[in-house]
Amino acid sequence: LHLHTSLYDADGNNIFNVGGSEKGSDSLLYAVGGLLELMPASLSFLAPNVNAFRRLRPNNNVPMSPSWGYENRSVAVRVPDSDAKNQRIEYRLGGADSNPYLALAVMLTGIIHGMQHSVAPSEPIENLSVEAFGLPTDLLQALRVTEASEALKNYLGQEFIPVYCAQKRSEVDAFNDAISAREYEWYL
Repeated sequence: LHLHTSLYDADGNNIFNVGGSEKGSDSLLYAVGGLLELMPASLSFLAPNVNAFRRLRPNNNVPMSPSWGYENRSVAVRVPDSDAKNQRIEYRLGGADSNPYLALAVMLTGIIHGMQHSVAPSEPIENLSVEAFGLPTDLLQALRVTEASEALKNYLGQEFIPVYCAQKRSEVDAFNDAISAREYEWYL
């Protein structure tokens, strides 16, 4: 579930590419910084079930860390090569099992947060990004990070985040209560 976004002002100018710089504007960089900063807290929306974390493994062609780069398909946030009118961000962490509305909401939250707080990103990654760091490794850990995020609560709602996390925890409990076919095969 890769999401692409550009932002335009009232006159139709792409604010991610003011002045025609191929590297983008400060707004683009701040948007990337916000996405990276909120990525660990957003992961429970982008990998919303136990099975989704099976995808987040090395050698699986999926981003493994809060990383970004220009025209780099191995990072979580990619800035594709494009002309000034079409300068955009590609948010590459979400899986096909994500709710697209919630994935879009956390992406826009990261962008707004970064732009409002002038969050500067790390240096862009130019090489293949294969290191796993900085992200929760299972859904329960992701839910703890989500629930602790004041930024997500402020943007998405003080009431919404605890309810979402409680629902997801109940889904994890139901998953853990079921005995899989593999367990029958191995242990019974």
